Amino acid sequence: MLVIINNTPVECNAACRLDEIPPLQESTTKGLAIAVNQQIVLQENWPSVVLQEGDNVDVFNVVAGG
Repeated sequence: MLVIINNTPVECNAACRLDEIPPLQESTTKGLAIAVNQQIVLQENWPSVVLQEGDNVDVFNVVAGG
C-alpha cells in the first residue's frame, strides 16, 4: 500500500497504523504533530488510526514562540 508521508511516497503494509510509520520509528514522538489528509490527529489516537491507500500524512515538530 502506498501512502504519502511529508510529500514522499512510502510503501506500508496493508494494515499500517499511524504509530507505525517510519518517521515515528526513527525519532522521539515528543513535540511531534501529525495530520492525515489535512486533519490533525491527537497523539493518543495514533495507535487506532489505520492508514488507507493514498493517505497524505504530514509529520511536523510543534514549535511555540511569540
